[in-house]
Amino acid sequence: MDNFDFEVNMGFVELIKKTVPEKYKLTKILVDLLDIEPNALYRRMRNDTTFSIGEMVKIAKLFGFSLDSLLGVKSPIRSQFYQMSWLNYFKLGEVDYFMSESFVDTINTAAKNVNSELGVATTGIPLHILAFFPNIFRFFILKWMFQFGNVGEVKSFSDIKMDSRIMDGHLKYREAIKKIGYTFMVCDENALQTLMNDIHYFNTIRLVTEKDVAILKEDLSEMLDLIEKVVTVGAFENGNEVELYTSNVSFETTYSYLYSDNINVSRVDVFTIGSMTSVDADSCEHMRKWLHSIKRTSTLISGIEINRIQYMDRQRRILDSL
Repeated sequence: MDNFDFEVNMGFVELIKKTVPEKYKLTKILVDLLDIEPNALYRRMRNDTTFSIGEMVKIAKLFGFSLDSLLGVKSPIRSQFYQMSWLNYFKLGEVDYFMSESFVDTINTAAKNVNSELGVATTGIPLHILAFFPNIFRFFILKWMFQFGNVGEVKSFSDIKMDSRIMDGHLKYREAIKKIGYTFMVCDENALQTLMNDIHYFNTIRLVTEKDVAILKEDLSEMLDLIEKVVTVGAFENGNEVELYTSNVSFETTYSYLYSDNINVSRVDVFTIGSMTSVDADSCEHMRKWLHSIKRTSTLISGIEINRIQYMDRQRRILDSL
């Protein structure tokens, strides 16, 4: 093994460890992915031997990071690597569970740093909130299945059941997200109305019944109660700061980042419940600056009593129309 190969492998192992904080999950995932014995994996992770380029590519695709900086590749244009990812709710497997659980691990790792920060700009109800409300999340699965499935694969809302491991992951996510030192969210004023329109459509094609509508309405009412509780004091119950804004200008989809001194994750939501994700520090910083700039063209709701009352009243009137 020459020095370059050793340095690349050592850097690659560190990149894996940074991306997957909970090391106990790593062995099974990589052994299955690379079709090698555990001892062969351990030799690679100890730098006794090296991962092949093919193995590196497989791992990078799964974890969503770029090999460019590791290999010293510089693009002549301003391009950065984003990995598209989504869970396959038609047939959940170990990789899907890993994707769900590893993001919670990443949040917990980031939250240990005093500078941890989460920023979101969203045109709809973001995945960051959906994890708090299982029935609303089930509706988004229904929408995703309808858009991506064959005719025989589409289920009605009542037939969609939440997987226990995914539910457990959502519970852990809900606790982890509160540990972030500073969170802000910029919402489109029409986000809830857009969701109402979607529910109405699926009701008209009989995939959502009137009983289902009542279930969703109850969850949405609880969602508004939670939002109002948090924005009234401008913090989670543990004291970590939360700011909610409504945007006065339009943007295309949902953007978010998770930042700390040792974690840099940026995401662009796609395909209803999927995302394009990067762990590149420059990409995260670019996203961070842009989302902070959106706050300048937005109205602060948190801690401003008249803004909060007017905003929450508008949202409840929209919900009452369902």
